[in-house]
Amino acid sequence: MDTSLSDPLSEYEVALCADLVAAERAFESLKQRHEAALSDLLQAQEAVAHTTTELEITKRRLVDAKTRFSNAEEAQLCAEARVDHARERISLFRRPMDPPAPVIHIPGEIIVHIFDLADDDESDEVPSSAVVLSHVNRRWRNLALTTPSLWTTLHSRNGPGCARAFASRSQQLPLHVVVSAPSSDKSNGDEEDILSLTAGPKLAAFVTVAFQVVGRWTAFELHAPNSLFAIVWASIASRLTATLQGPLALEFLCLRTPSKSVGAGRGYISEGYVENDAPFLPRSLVLEGIRIRGLRVYSNGLTRLELHNWAESQPSVLQVLHHASTLEVLVLENVACRGEAHILELPHLHTLHLSRQQAGDVSTLFRSIRTPALRTLHVAVSGSAGDVCVALQGLAPCPSLVEMAIMRRPDRGSDLFFDDPDSTIHHWPGPCLPPTLVSPCPLLESLTLEATHVASDALQELATLPGLRRLSLCSEPHVTTRALQDLIMRRGHDQDVASIEFLGLVDCEQVGATDVDALEAVVAEVIWLEDDGSSYQPDSDEESDTDSEIDAPIGPRPDWYEAEESKKEDSEEDSEEDSEEDSEEE
Repeated sequence: MDTSLSDPLSEYEVALCADLVAAERAFESLKQRHEAALSDLLQAQEAVAHTTTELEITKRRLVDAKTRFSNAEEAQLCAEARVDHARERISLFRRPMDPPAPVIHIPGEIIVHIFDLADDDESDEVPSSAVVLSHVNRRWRNLALTTPSLWTTLHSRNGPGCARAFASRSQQLPLHVVVSAPSSDKSNGDEEDILSLTAGPKLAAFVTVAFQVVGRWTAFELHAPNSLFAIVWASIASRLTATLQGPLALEFLCLRTPSKSVGAGRGYISEGYVENDAPFLPRSLVLEGIRIRGLRVYSNGLTRLELHNWAESQPSVLQVLHHASTLEVLVLENVACRGEAHILELPHLHTLHLSRQQAGDVSTLFRSIRTPALRTLHVAVSGSAGDVCVALQGLAPCPSLVEMAIMRRPDRGSDLFFDDPDSTIHHWPGPCLPPTLVSPCPLLESLTLEATHVASDALQELATLPGLRRLSLCSEPHVTTRALQDLIMRRGHDQDVASIEFLGLVDCEQVGATDVDALEAVVAEVIWLEDDGSSYQPDSDEESDTDSEIDAPIGPRPDWYEAEESKKEDSEEDSEEDSEEDSEEE
């Protein structure tokens, strides 16, 4: 074979193979670089996506930072305004007082005593007197803050913050807790959070703070409308039962709810009920518009009992008194007393106040109780002069009686204070007082007759009372100056009876200003006042200025009571305006 032709071909083949190997190597290198570039591209895309996310997050953070910055600027402006206000108040406190100002010269002991008097006269319509007095000047504030007795009343109107501060400032003194629930239409909700749902979170927070010092409670008051009373009471009672091992001993317990008018006969009825077990053991109990079915549980150990607007229901008043043999003070206002009962002995009762009572209720009560230690008796009967006589017929002898007041109140819509003189004398048979009082009352020193329309000659029965020194007559149109002079002269000539030292005459038609000089000649002190008649208008529900203290509302009215009264007045005004508009259109 010719090798000259094969050698070039083999060399060329070898060269081609070498080029192919080099191309393959180059291709592999390019492929690796392509894969590396593709990997870098994917990583770059991931980095771009991550960076974009971080950029969005940074943008949102920047917006939030701008918002916080603007809020901080506003807060700074508000803080600066508060600082300026505080500096202004401090400058006012530090401002020197005028030299003639007497407040800086009053001794601290007298100021503290004034503080105590102001705290006793506190009402629901104004802030706490302790708070008001502590903001007068620096000296008063220091005295107020160092007087724990000013901060012993925890009232729900002040909120939980003030309650916490008051409890701290009062140190370890006993506390008087007042819970006043506002009016609300809500009456359903979870029992665990019933106060928050029905009366509001502020009241619920106040009750929580008050329960932190429940061991210091000595007085408790609950003022609530009918729609909320039972719910709020049940919540407080259940919390007390869970907190304490037994009933909480109190010096004073007051439960109040507003009453509704029911006509001219009996003025008001009760609608609030308390049915659960007694969480308190009070010594003094005040119920206004509230009926407690198990009241005898509260009656044990009672020394003072006040019932207001107590309708004819169970338990009756006589049943309550049967379990309250330790009573010392009894106050009844518009309370039904029905049914016969066994004679009840109240050996410790020394004060009895009956206000706006029907004659039958008073007579039934007098026939059912015996009060050998009674020293003060105030009776206000609704009706005519004859009703007053009927009410006093059942009164048993009271040998320890020192002060007695017999008053008459008109029924709603009646004209009884303007009765015909002849008819009123006819309705008052016999002497001025029942024989059970006139004869065996050697200690009676003060007698008040108001609107009883007693006959002038009947006053001579008072000549037999040996200890009578004070006589007050109000709205007695039949009393004459001559009868008073005869009574005073008879007592002056009798050495076995005391002379009348005080004579009070208010709105007695037949005793004028010209007769006062003649009476002053035989009596040491005479007070004569002429009423303008506005207090006894038949269409007016307002009390007279001469009414005794027993007929006045006991304690302040809560804020919801005033709100309901204002709503009634607004509704009446709206109805009057509508009627006027209708008449104008006609």
